Amino acid sequence: TQETWSRISVDRQGSVVTTVVRSIKNGQDNTENAQKQADKNPGRSRFEYSFLPMMPENQNKVSVMPTGTTKSLSGAACEGFSFSMAGEKNQKTVGTVWIDEKTAAPLLMEFTFDPLPTGAKVVRNELHFSVGPEGIWRLASMSSYGEGQILFFHRVFTLEMQFSDYFPYSSGEQVSGTSP
Repeated sequence: TQETWSRISVDRQGSVVTTVVRSIKNGQDNTENAQKQADKNPGRSRFEYSFLPMMPENQNKVSVMPTGTTKSLSGAACEGFSFSMAGEKNQKTVGTVWIDEKTAAPLLMEFTFDPLPTGAKVVRNELHFSVGPEGIWRLASMSSYGEGQILFFHRVFTLEMQFSDYFPYSSGEQVSGTSP
């Protein structure tokens, strides 16, 4: 198991910087190693909205169909829309986005991949969104669950992330800090 708390900021040159505040792996302090990993791949700490099916740049890759079902999320009535979005190497992202009927903001996206990655038997992902007072929706949390087997090795994978403290980035993008 591993838990990591990170802070994302922008330095004086305008580059995104990830600072690992604390990391614990299998009960041991792993902060130094986690920082080295963050330094090797600085973009990995950021959540890229570009893969979401509701982003305008994905319009030509997505097919959408109302599910005819509703559910209540955080007190809001939401309508479900199933989607399939073409990806790389003939892999599709498929799932359901739950849209607030009053504000048209996405509140939940549930998805998997078709076909599943090699060795995977189950992959489930959930993205929960929040809507700020200005009406802008942002990612609040992400959870992933996967099971798979390659040869004799069986693995179960879970990931929980919470996003907070959004700030505008100079390119106009939104950047968030993360915690476990």
